[in-house]
Amino acid sequence: MCKFHKDVAMSVATSPVTGQFDTVYYSLTLCALAKFWVNKYMPDMGHLDGYSPYELSSDAAQKSFAESGLGQEGDEIPDGLHDRIRNMIGDYITRHPVDHKSLNLPQAPHHNPRFLDVVTMSIYEGEVADGLTVKLSVDNARHEPLRAAIEGLYKEAGFAEMIEAALKESICALFADTPRQVNPQFLSVYNRLPTGLRTAFGSCSLHGGGGALAHVVVCGTLNMGIGGFSGAFLNAAMYGIAPAVAMGTTYVVEKYRMNDFNPYKYILPMALSLGAAFGAARFLPHEHSTDPRMQWFYGFTPVQRHQQLQVDYQRYLRLPQQLRDEVDKEASRQKMTVAMFMTSLEVCGGDLTPQIKAFEEQSTKNAPIPRTAKQELH
Repeated sequence: MCKFHKDVAMSVATSPVTGQFDTVYYSLTLCALAKFWVNKYMPDMGHLDGYSPYELSSDAAQKSFAESGLGQEGDEIPDGLHDRIRNMIGDYITRHPVDHKSLNLPQAPHHNPRFLDVVTMSIYEGEVADGLTVKLSVDNARHEPLRAAIEGLYKEAGFAEMIEAALKESICALFADTPRQVNPQFLSVYNRLPTGLRTAFGSCSLHGGGGALAHVVVCGTLNMGIGGFSGAFLNAAMYGIAPAVAMGTTYVVEKYRMNDFNPYKYILPMALSLGAAFGAARFLPHEHSTDPRMQWFYGFTPVQRHQQLQVDYQRYLRLPQQLRDEVDKEASRQKMTVAMFMTSLEVCGGDLTPQIKAFEEQSTKNAPIPRTAKQELH
């Protein structure tokens, strides 16, 4: 279901007096609204879901809306339409006792749309342009109570006209409001994108939270699982893992929402995930011991490397306790010895480098001048 439908259902299901939300009113209204779709009035706009202000503001969508004549019809829709629908559904519930349990509704249907999406696909038949009709029966017994309720509501005089008018009103409101929410310069660029890519951007903006969560969980778990390897290995692995996670999560979401195949919805998340992996490898802390700039160190003989590590470890011992604690923590996080961490800081820099250098410079200034040096000064 799209925003055009859900805005109406949310309004009807929310009491104007108490503000209380009723899942039965919501489910009945949403299932009834599914008889009418945007592409009945704008045949080329079947992909619209109402959630993307830029898509609604695009030249193609605005032209299609203008040619549909919905704007003129919207001006003639009477006030209080949602209240009238609420009252009609309330009268039906009173005469045909139905409740959350008897309709087999999930716990929170407004947060779990799949059940109602499946029901609406099973209880209607026909073509959108010609007008859908309620089936006489459904294969899934769990959907039958909702089918029977929708059939009963559509037998009520005036109900079909009010429901369709409410959807038209919702379409008009969103088309009128969204152009004020977009940046004109961004919209100019957006208008030049292929329709499929624009749809993918809308999908990413709507479902990005779930995809991001999947990336955090999966990639975070893999990070911990292979964290014992070098930072270079881990960064390289993410270039393969991130796109795989992007494709996997996109496939699951698309199958769950029963969307038609759109290649852009796979290409875009993959590109974004590769960009994120590159950014993480480039800008986030990583294990300096594998940095190419450390080649000077590995060019030493074993004895020279040992001597260098000893020098840097002595530097560590001269640090104040608080700074040593931070070095310990960061070295442990990067799975390096303290000496190697101190050596790598000298080459690669890091958040602790300014603090360490500031302390060492201050210590040098405060150090007592050797006696021989004093004699030379005289």
